[in-house]
Formats: sequence, C-alpha cells, structure tokens
Amino acid sequence: MNAEIITVIIAAALWAWILPNWRRGFYVLLVFLPVIGFVSLRLYPAVWPRLLKDVLFVAPCYLGFLVAEGSWHNKIAIPRAVIIPLALFSFVVLIQTFNPSEPNWRVAAIGVKVWLFYLPFIFLGNAFFSERTAARSIWRYMVLLTLLPCIIGLTQWLGCFVFGYAPTMKTFYGAAAYAATQGFTLFTIGSWRYFRIPSTFTYVTQYLNFLISMLIPAYILWRTDPQTGWRRFGMMAWFLIILASYLSGARSAYVIVTSLAILIIFLDRGLKPALLMALTVLPILFATLLLPELATRILSRANNQPVHPPVTQSPQPQLKTQTRRVHTPNLQTRTVIPPVPVPKSEITLSRRYELLMEHQRDLGFWLKMMGSLIVDNPVDLGYTGFKESLVIAPWGKGTGTNTGAARYAYSDPGNPDTKGPFESYYAKIVYELGIPGFLCLIWFYGSIVSVGLSIRRHQASNPPVRTIASTILALVLVILVYSLKGWAIDLDPLNLYFWLFVGILLSLSGSAQSVTQDRHEEALVSRTQLPSAT
Repeated sequence: MNAEIITVIIAAALWAWILPNWRRGFYVLLVFLPVIGFVSLRLYPAVWPRLLKDVLFVAPCYLGFLVAEGSWHNKIAIPRAVIIPLALFSFVVLIQTFNPSEPNWRVAAIGVKVWLFYLPFIFLGNAFFSERTAARSIWRYMVLLTLLPCIIGLTQWLGCFVFGYAPTMKTFYGAAAYAATQGFTLFTIGSWRYFRIPSTFTYVTQYLNFLISMLIPAYILWRTDPQTGWRRFGMMAWFLIILASYLSGARSAYVIVTSLAILIIFLDRGLKPALLMALTVLPILFATLLLPELATRILSRANNQPVHPPVTQSPQPQLKTQTRRVHTPNLQTRTVIPPVPVPKSEITLSRRYELLMEHQRDLGFWLKMMGSLIVDNPVDLGYTGFKESLVIAPWGKGTGTNTGAARYAYSDPGNPDTKGPFESYYAKIVYELGIPGFLCLIWFYGSIVSVGLSIRRHQASNPPVRTIASTILALVLVILVYSLKGWAIDLDPLNLYFWLFVGILLSLSGSAQSVTQDRHEEALVSRTQLPSAT
C-alpha cells in the first residue's frame, strides 16, 4: 500500500473525528506543526506532503467550526474596524484572479491560498480562547511542543562539530539532507562557522519562523500563568528558544529575535526592564558567536589535531561555503583562511595579541553583516522594490504572480523567474494586487495595531490581559518591519501562528467588550488571583 492511499485513509478517519468537534483538530494541528517539515522531508521528493496539514487538519477544522458554531458571527469578538478592511482585501484578492496577466489558473489558485487560506484562524483563535480551560492551557500546550524542535536543533548543531555537517544532516534527513540544507550550505566569518540547521522543518527559515512564533506563548506563560512551576518553565523555554534561534544558522535571527524579545518586554513592562532584557540577551548573542570557535578548539584538542586545518585538507570538500555575503558597496566577499595556531609553548605575548586582533576583525565583519541586514536589505529590497512595483504594476499583475509557492504551477519550478521579481512583501502586494490591494492590507494591519494599542491603554489594571496584548502586538509590529525584506508571513508555520495570535488579540478588544466581558472574566485569571511573575 503506497503512501498516497495510506494518507487518504488517515484523512478520512481524521475528518470523521474532527468534524463533530473542531477543537480536536485544533489541538492535533498544534502537535503536527512542530514536525511538519520532518514529515515532508521523509516523503521527499514528493511535493504533495506540503499540503498534509491543510488536508488533514485545517480544512476539517474550518468545516467543523462552521457547522458547530452556527451563529458564530454573534459569538466572535472582532471589531468592525478590522472586519471591513479584511473583507475588502479578500475581495481584491479574488478579483485579481481574473487579471489578464495571470499565467494560468493554478498560479491564481495558489496565490489565493497563500493570501487567504489561513486568515480564518483569526476566527478560530478568537473562539478557542473564549473557553476557560483553553485560555490557560493553550500557552502551556504550545510551549511544551516547542521543546522537541529546540532540542533536535541544538543536537544537530553539536553533531555538525562532532561528526561533520553532511554526515549529521544525512543521519536526520537521508536523501533529503541536500535539499533541507540548500546544498549543505554554511557561512563563515573568519574562524566562525555557522551551519544551516532545519531541525524538524523543511529548511532553516521555517525553523526560525517557528522559533519566532514560539517566543509569544513562552513569554505569556512566563508572565501570566498562576502556577510558579509553569512560570519558571516558561522563562526557561523563552531563553532556550532564543539560544536555538541564534544557533540555527539564519543570520536574520540575530536581528529579528533580539528585536522581538526586547520589544515584548518594553511594551509589557516598560523601558528599564527592556534594557535589562537587552543586557541579558546580547551577551547570549555574542556567546553564540564564539561557540563555534570554542567547540572547534575543544574537539581539536581532544583529538590532538590542529584547531583549523588547511582548507585543502578539509574532509568534506563537497560543502558549499558562503563567506561574508554582505551587500554593501564598500565590503567585498572574501574568504579568510584562519591560521593554524602554534604550540602552546611557543605562544608569545605578540601571538596572543594577533589572535585577539583576528577575533576583533571577525567581529567587525559580523557587525558589517548585521548593518547590511538592518539597513541595506530593507532599503534595497523594501523601498527600492516597492517603488519599482508601483511603476511596473500599479494595478497588479494578478494573484500569485510573485508568490514563491506558485512556482510549482509552472512547467519548470526551478526557474528563478517563476518566483516573481520582488522579495519584499510590500512590493509583492503591489505587484500582485495593485495599489487598491496594498491600501486595503495596510488598513487591515493598521486596524490590528490600533486595537492592540487600545487594549494596552484600557487594560492597564488587568496585567494578564495587558501582557497577552503587548506580546502579540510586538509580534505584529516586528513582522511588519521584517516584511520589508521578505515574505515571512507567507511561509509555514508563521502564516498560521500569526493569524491565530491575531485572533486571540482581537478577542481582548475593548470595542467588543459587550460581547466578551463575561467570558474574559471566566477565561483569564484576575489580578487578585495571579501572583506576580518572577
């Protein structure tokens, strides 16, 4: 019996089980998301496993929700200020499928899926959070599920130093290891080496997006859970997620994760705690920069080998190395072969000074790389790309024409031209949906941010609600800025988690207080019942 037939049987059983109670599918989906990529890689090179979560869990959840919540529009606490731009944006997306510039109907269908398919999680998250047990347990549940990807990711990182990059990845992914690591790609800065670590996901960006998403439940658990043990567990998970993201091999993690962590603390607790968090997170960041060098030295001494063997003696010549790929006009890509250290007895004061200068130079290159990510990429990809899209397609080229996943609708999915000309999310909006679609989406996001800020202002006397609102609002703001560079919100699993969290945020809205006041009193722990988080 082949995999397709087995999948059909499992899907039928899951639909029969989920339809009577959509919350069952919701819980199982949360279990499946952390291992979504691992399943796809095990079935590589088949493409259909990418749709497993949608077919097995998301679709029956939607249908079960519509059937079970007959008068759901009277139970969902979402302000009209958000519903109106959401409806208009959805209308523009559907209208653009009839654009004459559409290559074929499959491109349009994939574009619609990417833009709209996960938006209903706003409603599911809103309804799910209305229950007393769900309001507290969902954070515990999600943080527990975060441990497996983090542990596997850290294990892979360590294995790359002990057993080698390619052997470690092949052990986890088999024939799919080459695809999961983008050709066993790593990047180096002097003696610092950084491997692409996919963990339980298809590639490193998915893994990073998962870790970014999980900072939200980890912090909320840390700050709002009524039990001391769970709060301590949330704090431990918070720092574990930060560490795993820094060692994932995704350079943007240094910027995005650090910014998100500090912004969450700032919105929830103010400037001084945010500065303290920065003083805590930044040493972790710089420690992870030195961990590859430290691991290399420890293993080399244990094996009585030179710390840095010459490149010509590399046991893995097939590895592709990206070295300081920094997009700045004054910095060129170059490969620095670190020197082999002399025996300890011959290390003089001048030699120690030279080693210190080498680390200082490596740190300088790293800082320039960060400057490129923070300044150059948003300007080159965001601002410049947005201007070009306004000139090329002011009224849009059609849904899906600049969507990465839509390349599978072409005869040659590997052709770079099938991905569209723009990497910036905002340039993509204009290129596909035109100026009307861009205005509707900005209105939609602006309404979400406005609601979040209103909750923070009106719920100052209710710390649990304020913490949840501040944490999710921080995620929304960081993703909006991150979207200048890429399409993070289009990718699994962030696309689902993001709208789920937005639904929870909107359920706290003061503008819907007449609908939600009673249920929030039951679902959230009051201030008098909640001990202050440590």
